[in-house]
Amino acid sequence: DNSSQKEIEEGRKCLQQAEKIAHSADVPMQTQSRLATNLSNGIVHALRENDASELLLGMHRREESGDSSFFGPVTLGLLAGTSRQIILVRSTMPMNTLRRIHVVVPAKAEFEAGFFRWVNRLSRMASILGCRVIFHTDVRTQEVLSRYMNTYFVNVRAEYVQSAGNNELKRMVGEVNDDHLLVVVCARKG
Repeated sequence: DNSSQKEIEEGRKCLQQAEKIAHSADVPMQTQSRLATNLSNGIVHALRENDASELLLGMHRREESGDSSFFGPVTLGLLAGTSRQIILVRSTMPMNTLRRIHVVVPAKAEFEAGFFRWVNRLSRMASILGCRVIFHTDVRTQEVLSRYMNTYFVNVRAEYVQSAGNNELKRMVGEVNDDHLLVVVCARKG
């Protein structure tokens, strides 16, 4: 539309700021910008063009625009538009201050294509941070997780809490402290 040039400039400024932050942390970063009909479509096309295996995305802040979705319209568009792994993050404190990672894992998660990828990511994170990982899951999934952790991540302190899957998040409210990370594993329908 008529304001696209202004939005392109704002996007470039935002990317430059992100580059400065990444550079100050010694993190290599490659930026790109694109015009698209909407944000979700632009990201989906960029994922395909760059053959990206996963997407790390900041979680939206809920606005009072009448959107009743927990994930928000952009995330819902991404979930519908790609089968790649999407990691939504809402970080309220520095990661290096975390003492525990609670992971809510649905039953039969081990049959999902990206199962070992996210387990690997979380295990490496726990190893680097030196914190404990607590998997909340059913018995069968726990067995698979335990075998994998004992084979590939023996240095990670992993614990397992059996759950039936019903209202697990409500039960955990009292267990997750300010210096804990809560991870909820979800799968797309089908």
